[in-house]
Amino acid sequence: GIPRYRGEPVDVAYSISSPFSLYRGRAKKVVTFMVTEFDLEPAAFTADSQNPAEFTSGNNWVVTPSRWSKSKLEAAGMNPDRIRVVPHGVDTKVFRPISDYERQQTRVQLGAAPDDFVLLNIGGAFWNKGGDLLLRAFAELRQQNPKLKLVIKDNRSLYARTTDDMVENLQKSYPGLFTVDVLQGIVILPTSMSMDQL
Repeated sequence: GIPRYRGEPVDVAYSISSPFSLYRGRAKKVVTFMVTEFDLEPAAFTADSQNPAEFTSGNNWVVTPSRWSKSKLEAAGMNPDRIRVVPHGVDTKVFRPISDYERQQTRVQLGAAPDDFVLLNIGGAFWNKGGDLLLRAFAELRQQNPKLKLVIKDNRSLYARTTDDMVENLQKSYPGLFTVDVLQGIVILPTSMSMDQL
């Protein structure tokens, strides 16, 4: 039942594209969704939208899901007063506290004893997500508490970088920190998972 758009003026155009492209149609306000984990490079924009400042000039606004991303957009030359941080939503039917039974079953699947303290990370193996700091902190704490476990959701099927690569680099920088016992306390989930599985 949505009427077909025939080019008439609109109040707000909400644009989502990759690479980023500034909507130039007839709209009173243009809001562009943008997210970046790293600095913005020219390849992040279409050929006709190479000036990042245009996305926040006039009646143009940007929506981004994190303060980190906002800081990168500001560094690229966008007006911080025209960037709004709107975090991604959470489906509470999927992401919810699990039952005691589900918790026990999950701990068994992960090889966690009833008295183990388990940490979970589902971020990617990138420096900007703090994976290196997490692994270092875990290694130091594991040496003090052998009941500590770290479960990492690895995104190796999506990205070329893996948790294994990060551990290998840390072992070079911090010799002796990642002992056999520390490494045995790390559980890597290397496969793609649905939201329900996560």
